Amino acid sequence: MYNEFFGFKKLPFSITPDPNFVYMSSSHREALAQMMYGVQERKCLMVVSGEVGVGKTTMIFTLLSHLEKDAETCIIFDTHVDSKSLYRYIFADFKIKEKPEDRADATIILREHLTQRLQEGKQTLLILDEAHALSDEILMEVVFLTNMETMQNKLLQIILVGQTEINQVLTSHKFRQLRQRINLRTEIRPLTFDDTRHYIYHRVREAGREDPENLFTEESIALIYRFSKGLPRMINTICDNSLLVAYARKIRHVTPELVKETYADLMEIEQRAEGPGPEAAQAAAADESSFEAPPMPTVDSEGNQVLSEEVVNQTQTDDEQVRIVRRVVRTPDGREVVKKVRQIRRVKRKLDDLANEALSAGSTAAAASKSGRISSLPTLIPLPEDLPEVGITPNASEELLVAMRHDNPAAVRQYHLLWNRIEAINQNEECRAFIVSSSLPKEGKTITSINLAATIAQAPEMRVLLIDADLHMPRVHEYLGLPMPETGLANILEGKAELKECLMRYELPRLYYLPSGQVEGMPTELLVGKAMEKLLDEVKGYFHFIVVDSPPIVPIADTVGLAAMVDGTVLVCRARQTSSKVLMQAAEDLNDRRIVGIVLNALDFRLAGGYRHGYGKYGYGKYGYGYGYGYGRRKAAAAEAKTG
Repeated sequence: MYNEFFGFKKLPFSITPDPNFVYMSSSHREALAQMMYGVQERKCLMVVSGEVGVGKTTMIFTLLSHLEKDAETCIIFDTHVDSKSLYRYIFADFKIKEKPEDRADATIILREHLTQRLQEGKQTLLILDEAHALSDEILMEVVFLTNMETMQNKLLQIILVGQTEINQVLTSHKFRQLRQRINLRTEIRPLTFDDTRHYIYHRVREAGREDPENLFTEESIALIYRFSKGLPRMINTICDNSLLVAYARKIRHVTPELVKETYADLMEIEQRAEGPGPEAAQAAAADESSFEAPPMPTVDSEGNQVLSEEVVNQTQTDDEQVRIVRRVVRTPDGREVVKKVRQIRRVKRKLDDLANEALSAGSTAAAASKSGRISSLPTLIPLPEDLPEVGITPNASEELLVAMRHDNPAAVRQYHLLWNRIEAINQNEECRAFIVSSSLPKEGKTITSINLAATIAQAPEMRVLLIDADLHMPRVHEYLGLPMPETGLANILEGKAELKECLMRYELPRLYYLPSGQVEGMPTELLVGKAMEKLLDEVKGYFHFIVVDSPPIVPIADTVGLAAMVDGTVLVCRARQTSSKVLMQAAEDLNDRRIVGIVLNALDFRLAGGYRHGYGKYGYGKYGYGYGYGYGRRKAAAAEAKTG
């Protein structure tokens, strides 16, 4: 519709996987390279995961365009297939003319076909898209197909492509055979801010216009990146609708106002599709959780007219309400019959009730602070006024830095609960410097460190320092959307820089950041040496609280030594990922070091039997945070880990 107006030869932002419009970010290139390597080396099983709309299907078709001409591929998009239908799809795409009815015959014919192609040196691939939604039957069938082999080679190469939930599925104990057969695993990540700009410009140029920077301004692209979260499908949708609105109003370029208006319209459509708003959802939840009997029906489930009904027995537990009802019904032939009916109503427990204990502890701490019972804040040394200031950039991880943006009330609340717990500890003993660590990598310790530091900094008069001490794999700067700083903690510990030369003032008032810097020596020797202990003592003179993002405990030995230099440890674990055995191992490694709290993140309350809270579209879903804070020695830590 708008092609001629904007000078396009074809639509630039169609959501179909057109290979002419493919833009390869670093993440997409890495995923494609790994898939190509797996195919060339005849790897048996590969897994490709990514968020909805990140470009997984596009990568499948890009892979197909790089295969040899005589390669045979079967791509299955249908997630509702059974094993019989699976073989039908395979036989059709591999052009096998036989149509056996028996599964045994089908496997024999397929094995002969695959063996012949292997002898001819030809590639044969089976690609299962949306693999996270496949049934257990099909996943077990994949295990069977991976067993087709000769003494030297596998006969069939299989690629499972799905949303990030596929990783959760594969961690299940029943799929351990499948998990052990995975040769390659890669994840396609959303686009960065720079990638988003290049992606939009690339598609505009491919559509026939040579000046994309005059069509989409830098401010508009920043908003598109923020709203789309770097997902190509969302970028296409926002850009396409923005161009449509601009065309309708005869505007020659996309302004930030148009992008905001377009996104607001799209979100309104999404909210309508999701159902009623928070108020209606809360009212519905309140109605559902009440114990009053529903209105008396006039007809029972068998079509009999109900004349009267009497409750003869009623019991109530934490989980359900059971009512035994005596009904007098009239059957279609005119007879009156007495029937006993067992009615069960599930009881929805409100998460607010579960949080009351933690909230009361926090309220006590806050009240103590106001009344002066918390030890008075130390007098601090003034900081230089000319410290470099950094802010929230377009590259910052918006969806995870909730304490800075306040766009997820449920998650923000849990960080305040943890901060209240630390305040309560400070009533009796000092807990100003603490590390935030985890048992293993990728359990959320860095995100917890950033959000906890931001939460503390928002308290009145609190000056907070966030230290990136994970010198093995520093990630704080990535989440903040900053480039890797040239100087930082490592340079201070090596004696090559001073503290004031490396400090940065963050956009939030009273929040400061000490990056990791460039590591040249051995990280272990730096973190557990006298220089680190001296630095921690020095920063206590400048800051009320110090939050240290440390390496994980189990694989990195220096974390335990670092824990001995601070006042406590916040231990982070991830729902459905951190095993109790590993968590107990981390607690034992800490030995007598005090554990300030244990944070359970990525908790999905729908799986825990709860209900979604009325916080708009965020709720207590994917980014939920559990609470269960305590401190003590090894036995207490192990007991808490065991119960968690």
